[in-house]
Amino acid sequence: MAVGYLKLRQFIRVCECGSMTQAAEQLYITQSALSQSMHSLEEEIGSPLWERKGRSLILNRQGEIVLQYAQEIIRMTEDMEQEVRQSLSDEKTLTIAGIDISMSSFLAAYFMLDHPEYLVAPVQSGHLTADTLLEGRKDLCIQPLCRLYSRSGGR
Repeated sequence: MAVGYLKLRQFIRVCECGSMTQAAEQLYITQSALSQSMHSLEEEIGSPLWERKGRSLILNRQGEIVLQYAQEIIRMTEDMEQEVRQSLSDEKTLTIAGIDISMSSFLAAYFMLDHPEYLVAPVQSGHLTADTLLEGRKDLCIQPLCRLYSRSGGR
């Protein structure tokens, strides 16, 4: 049995509408094409999924089981697609952190001039360490190495 994603989406819509005609209108296909698709789904599953009550369709026990799994499959597929899209956009995001936000913003602006394909996120970070970079929380950290002068004016 190889139930297709499109049939599952159509099945969910028919369940939501309670009518092939209304579902077909919302799916922008003919009622005949949707009926054939749902009949094919029932054959693939090996069981009728609805009971007809006049012009309405009422899910039977097998239909309820299929609906539960169909919703989960669609949700998981959408989550997968979103996560893949997010991972692609993450690859194009550069986080520049600095003690001084103006320095981070300044460097971010210059970087974006040469690399417009990146989303550069300047952030201020009060305490930066090598761990910030190693753990992947920031891509670039700008931090003064030492202070040359104390407040009293000496070195």
